[in-house]
Order: sequence, then C-alpha cells, then structure tokens
Amino acid sequence: MSVRSGESWAQLITSFRAGPTAFLLARGSDDTFLAELLQDMSSERLSEQTKVSMLTLLLEFPTLLCPDPEVGERVASSLLANFAQLPHSPKLSWLRHHLLLVLGTVLITTDAFGEGSQASRDYLSLLLHLASDLNDQRQGPGDRGVRAAACESLRELECCYPGLFSRRLDSLHSMQQQELTPVHQGYTLLYSLALRNAVLLLACQGEGTLSDLLAGNEGLAWEAVGNAGTVSPASIDRLLLLPTPTETKELKSVLSQLLDGSYLLTPPAQSQLLWHLAQVLCVIRTQSPAIFKAQLVRLFGTAHVALLHASLQLKGLFTDSLFTAEDEAFLLRRLVGMAQHPALPSPLKLFYVDCLLHFPENRPLGSGSEEGLPVLLTPRLASSLFPSLFNDPGTMLARLNLLSLVCLENQGPEAERGVGYIFEHVLALADTVAGKGGHEATGLFFRATYLFARYFGSRPQLMAELTDTLVGLYRQHCSLAPNLINLLNETQVVLDDPAWPTSLSKALLELIVGMPLLPPWEQELGWHLKLLARVAKESGVPQGSTLEFLQRLVRLAGAGRLGDWHIGQALLSVCRNLLHHQPPPDSSQLAELLQVVSLSYPDVDVQDRARFYYTLLLCLSGDKLGAVLAPGGRLKARTLSSSITADSENFAAALTVHPAPQCLLQLQREAPAKPISVPMPASQPCPAAF
Repeated sequence: MSVRSGESWAQLITSFRAGPTAFLLARGSDDTFLAELLQDMSSERLSEQTKVSMLTLLLEFPTLLCPDPEVGERVASSLLANFAQLPHSPKLSWLRHHLLLVLGTVLITTDAFGEGSQASRDYLSLLLHLASDLNDQRQGPGDRGVRAAACESLRELECCYPGLFSRRLDSLHSMQQQELTPVHQGYTLLYSLALRNAVLLLACQGEGTLSDLLAGNEGLAWEAVGNAGTVSPASIDRLLLLPTPTETKELKSVLSQLLDGSYLLTPPAQSQLLWHLAQVLCVIRTQSPAIFKAQLVRLFGTAHVALLHASLQLKGLFTDSLFTAEDEAFLLRRLVGMAQHPALPSPLKLFYVDCLLHFPENRPLGSGSEEGLPVLLTPRLASSLFPSLFNDPGTMLARLNLLSLVCLENQGPEAERGVGYIFEHVLALADTVAGKGGHEATGLFFRATYLFARYFGSRPQLMAELTDTLVGLYRQHCSLAPNLINLLNETQVVLDDPAWPTSLSKALLELIVGMPLLPPWEQELGWHLKLLARVAKESGVPQGSTLEFLQRLVRLAGAGRLGDWHIGQALLSVCRNLLHHQPPPDSSQLAELLQVVSLSYPDVDVQDRARFYYTLLLCLSGDKLGAVLAPGGRLKARTLSSSITADSENFAAALTVHPAPQCLLQLQREAPAKPISVPMPASQPCPAAF
C-alpha cells in the first residue's frame, strides 16, 4: 500500500470528521483505515503538522477507531515504535508531545491499560524515563515540552487510577524538589495529586503507616487499576486518619514546602494544589488547617477568579477553624464589589453573584446546595447591586433574584425601600414591552415578573397593581397570551397560596369577555381563546361569562361570519376544559352550546368533535367524564362500586379514551411495480388452408 500525500490525508481527515461512522462504513472495515493511518505515521514524506492532524483523530475518536482492548494494545505498540524512531530534535517535539497524549488516551479509553499489557508497562517506563530528565540535563531545553507532556500523562493516569503511584511518593517528591525549570509546575501537581490519593487510600483501607507512605519508593501499585472506584474525594467527610506526632510533623514539613513554592505556579495550578492539600488535611485531623493562614493573606488580595474560588473552597471545608468573622465579612464585601466591577465580563459577574447565593458561612443555617443568603449580607451592603435597564438580561435577572432574597429575609425600612425599587424596576420593564420592545424585552419582563411574584406574591397591594399592568399589556398586545399562560402555570407551582394566579385569571377573563367582536377575527380571537382555555382550568374562577362569550362566537359562526378551523378547535379546547371544571358550569348552557356547534359550525371536523363532547356530557357523570377527558396516564382508573362490575378492574379503563399505540391507517409510498413478463407460446406453423 503506497503512502498517501499530505493533501490526500487532509481530505480524508475532513471527510472523517464530517461523519465518522458513515466514513468507516463506506470503507468496509475499521481496521483498514486504522492500519493505513498507523503505517503512514512512520513515513518521512508527511509533514509534522499532517501527522499531528492524524493523531487528533485518535484523541477525539479513540473508541470508534479502537473498539476493543486488543486493538488498543496493538495501536499503542505501534505508536510506541513510532516514538522510539523519532530523533530528539526540537522540530519534532510537538509531534512527540502528541504521541504521548494519544498513547495514554488509547490505553485508558479502550480499557487496555493494566499490568498484563506490555504496551502499558512500556508506556509507563517511557514516561518515568522522560520525567527523570530533571532540569534538561540529558536532552536540553528543546525537549522540555516533551517532559511537560510526560508529567501531564502521569497525572492523567493517577487521576484515572487513584493510588497508582502511591508507592513512589518519595521519588516523586524528590523530582519535584529538584526541578527548577518552568516544568516544575507539572511535577508539583503530579506529586500533590499522588499524595492526596495515597492518603485517602490509606484512610480507607488502613494498611500501613503514613511514614511508610511518604518514604515509599517500591514501584507501581497496579492493583489500583482494578480498584479505580475505591478512592473518591466526595467521601472525605467519612474518612479519618490519626497519625502519630512524628508522622504529623513529617507531613507538615511536606505541606509547608509545597505551600511555600505555590506562588510560582499559575493561578489555576495554585487553586488545584490548594484543593489537593486541603483534602489531605480534612482526612488527617491531627494537623491544624492554620497552615493555610499565610496563604490567605495572598489569596484575599487576588483578582483572579480561580484563586478567589480556592478561598471559598477552603472556607467551605474548614469554616471557622480557619476563617474568622472579620475574614468572612471581608470576603462578602469582596464578592459584592467584584459582582459589579465594570472591567469584568458578564459571565464573571454572574459567577460572583452565584457565589453570594451559595456563600459558605462559618455557621451555616441551611443546606449549602440550596440558594440562600449569608446573614451578613444586609440590604445596605447589597444596595449597590440593584439592576438598571442598561444591564444585560442575565445580569439583571441574577441581581433581581439576589436582591429579592435580601429584601425578603430582612426587615426594616431599608428592606421596604428595596422592595419598592424592585417593583418600580419591573414596571419600567413593562413600559419597555408596551413600547414594542421586542421578544427579548418581553421575555425579560415576564421572567422578572415571575421572580417578583415568587418572592412577594403575598403582598396584595403590589400584586394588584402588577395585575393591572399585565391586563393593560394584554389589552395592547394580545400576542402576549402564551407568556401569560406560562406565567400562570409557573407561579401556581411556586406559590403556596394561589390567590394571585386566580386573581390574574379573573381580571383577564373580564377583559376578554368584555371586548367587542370586530373583524378581522384571526388577529386577536385565537389568542383570546387560548387564554380562556387556560383560565377555564382555574377552579376558583366562575365560568358563566365564558359561556356567554362562546355563545356569541357560535352565533357569529352560524351567521357565516366565522368558520375557520383553527378558531373552531380553539373554541372546543375551551369547552373541553369547561367539561371538568370545578365547580361545574351550567350543564344545560354548555350542552346547548356544543349542540349548536355540532349542527351549524361550517367546519365538519369541528362539528364531529363538538358532537363527541356533547355525547360525553349527556351520557357520563362528572367522575367518569373527568376520567375520559384526562390526559393519558394522569388519572388512575376507578372501579365501579356496582356489584355487577365489582370484579372487572378494567371497566373504568375501558371507558377512557386511550391513545392508539400505532396508527390505524397510514399511507405508504410503495416502489413501482415491476413489469410482469408473460411467456409467449412457442410459434407454430399456421395450419394449411383448405
């Protein structure tokens, strides 16, 4: 098989990315494409960039190209051979870097990594050999990127198989201390992760001592591959390790050395290091978390989000054993300031607002998983977070949610002024909608209205004014019916007292039934009927005026002025909800309405459906009617109390209209019939004429 050119491989890679599965099926076999890729990887005709592009396919689709461990083992062996053939040249460091990453990805994702795998043992030996070249003594600075990739690959293995390097902590610590180049960060993170996993494993299994663990240099713990789920950082609150004073002193020396050099790392790496060490101290109770005190002075003054998040993580773990009340107040003021900083992008501001909603207090009153405010966050402190119309929608809603909680959980004139300001802001958003603000402004207003109703729905004066505002908006823009329906549905779920949704439904009903029916019908009547169908579900809203409104519509339909199919279906949706409304409306008026629709409405489909509802209303009692009209699966079938049907559990279910499991009639396009060849009889000589 000849080697493809770089242009040919570029086209193949593009085709593969467009549809990997279809691409492999079109070639007939997965192994063919994979074998071709591995063969051309060793060709000198292809450039480094082309080979890196080929390797990215294995990085992104490892299980598709290597469907089982055996294939993964073969691919890893081939890539190891390619790595060994590459010269130690700075020009090829990027390719060697990718080869190391692809090797680990293939072995891990295909479950080929293990002690019985020769490729796994060779891969680990290669990584440890590359990592042992401290300070570029053997290969020089040109190979520094490969060493960084080796450290990253070792850390990935330790992350996937916790405890794999638990017997080599001493050698890892020695390399971390001796490395002085920028790759020092990779060695530090590798050692901190291995230390964290080893301590958790020791606390979980209880085999050995902490001193032996820190001084271990025996080899690799291959049993960690089969016990990958044994160690879980999520279970640190249930683990406990009580080392001797001598062991505690040794551990403190190690932790102090790591913390003293942490300022040399990048902010994300510092955050990860602090989290690893904090988890170690959570398990070892003999060591005080005061060892982090010196780091807090530096963390409190940082502007980097990763380091501020690390401070909050430490606070959530150690609470008042590490943070004083003054520290807590300072962190709160810092978060409030960062949440409104003009130089920060909106996603970061939203993150800081979320940190305020989940702030880890020294003495928490509730669960940290739920939204709640810290006690020290007062209306005066949060007053600078009041939104304005110039905020983007996400920031505005997040601030409204936060400030609503602040005003709800505090009392006094400041909290009352805050509620008034929030209400004025919601009304200002309503003015924007009234001025044809567009879909974004409409959605923002209704979400803000939902938040206000959720927190302050028990204030009758404010909610009455909000109801008038919503009714006025609907009078101007009937297309807001879907928004109002969604608002009614959502507020009924979150409010303990459904008084306000009922009040809003009554106001909307009065508005609709009082409107004159003037052409053109299609622009507004459809929205009115959709909203009436939703209002008909409210048990506390009398529906007599709804029936009168529908009768007016039916008279218009009988006069030939109204007969659209969509209008008819919307009208019958209102009737359907009226059939099982509690308390039930006047049955005689509803029956008369359905009968008139079934006889005089211009559309035949609407007539049939009205006739069906009319029959149900006349023939079934209220309970059975509710069972028939209830959506499938929502209402449990009831058995009749009659002795005749007492043994029939399926009688009530037989009365219910159930959706058919499959279409009763379905049109299908069949292939054109093939012409039938009729065999012709063999030709015979014509009889002689006499």
